[in-house]
Amino acid sequence: MLIGLLERVIMNELKFSTVLKEVPVKITGPDGKEKDYTLRELTGKLRDLFLNDMGARVKLTAGVVESISNFVGLQSGLLALCLFNENDKPVPADEIESYPATVVAKLFEVAQELSGLDEGAPKSAKNE
Repeated sequence: MLIGLLERVIMNELKFSTVLKEVPVKITGPDGKEKDYTLRELTGKLRDLFLNDMGARVKLTAGVVESISNFVGLQSGLLALCLFNENDKPVPADEIESYPATVVAKLFEVAQELSGLDEGAPKSAKNE
């Protein structure tokens, strides 16, 4: 019993890297040309900006998402913070919104994973 208590008191060393995780992305445009992009993990500041935007859209009850009031720009808003073109410039939300929905949904899913936004996220929420 004493050993278990000591194990809980003694913490292991934490190690981190400040190098942002990245995933290469290739998107073929309507012209048939393939372009290179990079999906990059958010910085702490950008993650907070996204979460602040989400906070204005979400109704919580006892810490659980009850509803989301506005889906417009939700996915493109995150992607505009972490999707970069071949010149390492952020891709504007209006450009992202012109992509097929399946492309945006998959990019959004991976962007959430990269930035730890998928942890504990509800699988569904009803629209108000």
